[in-house]
Amino acid sequence: MDLDTLREKWDGFAAVFETTFERSTLQLMRTLAANARLDEASSVLEVGCGAGGGALEALRFCGEGTAYTGVDLSPEMLRRARQRLPDRVRLVPCDAADLPFEDGAFDRVLSNLCLMIVPDTEGVIREIRRVLRPGGILAASIWGRPERSPMMTTVPAVVKSLGLALDPPPRSNFHLAGSLRERLLAAGFEQVLVGVQDMPVDVRDGDDFVRVVLAGHPGWRPWLESLSEGDRSRLYASVSAQVDRELAAGRFLSLEGQWVVAR
Repeated sequence: MDLDTLREKWDGFAAVFETTFERSTLQLMRTLAANARLDEASSVLEVGCGAGGGALEALRFCGEGTAYTGVDLSPEMLRRARQRLPDRVRLVPCDAADLPFEDGAFDRVLSNLCLMIVPDTEGVIREIRRVLRPGGILAASIWGRPERSPMMTTVPAVVKSLGLALDPPPRSNFHLAGSLRERLLAAGFEQVLVGVQDMPVDVRDGDDFVRVVLAGHPGWRPWLESLSEGDRSRLYASVSAQVDRELAAGRFLSLEGQWVVAR
């Protein structure tokens, strides 16, 4: 996917992300911020800052004099972030694989659920390594194992069980699970520590899940509109029933996150 198409995609997702999905992602951001020693940082860069909620969390761990910069590809995400964040936060639109900063400009880099969705993961890692000062710290998170992530795997599984046609994505967002540590070591990072954390989605029941995660997600919308009314109704009912079974068994609908702290 070229950058213009990707930018348009995230612009279109910004409103739903801020109002619905961001709250789940903040669970991981708190973990990153709590383990990056932000209170010792003079300058922090957040790669893929989205609508600004992560920066609000991270700033709670920063000193008053810490310079904080957020970058994102989406102008709409940055517009929303600007409305929420204090003036001390600098926001820069850019491609994370081509950061407009000098070598060693930051002593901390945060990246929450971004590295697995950028087109050039290795390029972004190299750029993060370049802009980090010697002794700097990267705290980053990605999607974990699909078998531990029913928030994202329930719908495709039900689609398959119903025999509906769904083109697989060119690359799964789970593609970095289990390999991020090795990629960071290869890029020159040291002492790369790995953690795992669930991010449950707050849904009341199966119908709520359908409304929030399926019907309310702009990424699903074109495909859903291509279905007949009967197939769409059948899909909604089946997804809702599966989610209700999971909740009745006492299981959250979660996305597993893997997170790293690298020096």
